[in-house]
Amino acid sequence: MPGAHAPRGRNRLPRDREQRWDATQRLRECDDAGVGAQVLSTVPVLFAYQLPPQRGQDLARLLNDSIASLCREHPRRFIGLGTLPLQSPDLALRELDRCIGELGLAGVEIGSHVNAWNLSDPALFPVFARASGLGAAIFVHPWDMMGEERMRKYWLPGWSGCRRKSRWRSVP
Repeated sequence: MPGAHAPRGRNRLPRDREQRWDATQRLRECDDAGVGAQVLSTVPVLFAYQLPPQRGQDLARLLNDSIASLCREHPRRFIGLGTLPLQSPDLALRELDRCIGELGLAGVEIGSHVNAWNLSDPALFPVFARASGLGAAIFVHPWDMMGEERMRKYWLPGWSGCRRKSRWRSVP
């Protein structure tokens, strides 16, 4: 299951990989932890903004269809956020419309930047305006951490780079 995170009160993801991706297991764990609903989204590496636009759209459609399917199977337990091929704002607009209008997702998850664009780049404004008009949530997930090449030895990008990246990408 894309984007499965540990229920509240746990300090790490389950050790067994199946526990993270199996919907039945995730629901059992949520029940055990008293969690009534879980938001599903892709893992940030699957934003795939580096792909050619059409391939990015193909991947986004595949991931969004998968999340929507899980949400349809468990509509009271799973809330879905789609992903968009933001390297092409025109394709992103089409996929956003599909995510909300056709798939019934609650919104989208996006990265803290899109290749060389910060989220303050005017090329992305039509996507944000459309999301607002549709009442779609936008979850901004830090990713592709700055300074990673200097911090790999101790896996510090996930510990310190995320916080700096979140602040940096909000700067115009």
